[in-house]
Amino acid sequence: MKLKVEVESVISKPVDVVLEAILSPEKMSNYFISSGSGRLEVGKTVLWSWDDAGAELSIQVTTIEKNFISFLWTASGAETKVDIKLEELDTGKTSVNVFEEGWECTEEGLKCFSQQTQGWVDMLNCMKAYLEFDINLRKGIKAVIMPDLSKRPFGLTVERVMEAAPEILYKAWTQQFDQWFAAPGTVLMKGEVNSAFFFETQFKFENQSEMQRHPHYGRFLRLEPNRLVELTWVTGAEGTRGAETVVTVELEPIGNGTNLRLSHAGFPDEASRDQHKEAWPFVIKQLDETYLGSTK
Repeated sequence: MKLKVEVESVISKPVDVVLEAILSPEKMSNYFISSGSGRLEVGKTVLWSWDDAGAELSIQVTTIEKNFISFLWTASGAETKVDIKLEELDTGKTSVNVFEEGWECTEEGLKCFSQQTQGWVDMLNCMKAYLEFDINLRKGIKAVIMPDLSKRPFGLTVERVMEAAPEILYKAWTQQFDQWFAAPGTVLMKGEVNSAFFFETQFKFENQSEMQRHPHYGRFLRLEPNRLVELTWVTGAEGTRGAETVVTVELEPIGNGTNLRLSHAGFPDEASRDQHKEAWPFVIKQLDETYLGSTK
């Protein structure tokens, strides 16, 4: 059985006004998105951006009629179909019904279903406020400030085919750092865009008498469930040398596993870049082995 979101709202505007508010990125930016690459048109793929979340999604438009819009997107990490049906009421008002479907009835599917239901309720409330009262409820939402890496051109990329599924690895990078990388009890982290985090790693090599503590600081820049995690990465003299670097983790499903592609950019010099180029494959291997056979 496939899960299906169904939400409804009545807006005190005619159908043509509501339809235009959905088709036009300029109007939609007053209640839902930050910007769009163009109007919704049948057969066209447009990009919707949310500056506050550091997110960008492709919208593949399949149908547009006077009372109906349908498109495909991956807002929840899986491709789903969204139908928006408009019904003109006798009072000059419009009933707006949003349907989204495509998730399996699993723990992860139920989580996506719940998140998307709340998201569409919020969207309809914001649309109602804008169209009926000219109130933009998105004003004041803090945009993500991206680090300036222009003077730090050194970077690296590593890839590995992982045994675990994308949803397992996404959770590992946003909620479970202490299960595969960070020292237990040191993690302060909330997996949300614009949220700062801290954790430590602790190592003791054969030639050292004491445990070496390595603090890590950062903030989440972009999160696309089960697809992408982007975060800043700041460590000390033996790491990024205090520079705010950027780690981007891309998760692509392959069979029952995942192709994990990690890019790390913004190093201040070749030495720090090369040090991390040697370290990341071992870290990713440890991640792979930790979640081998895991379903949670």
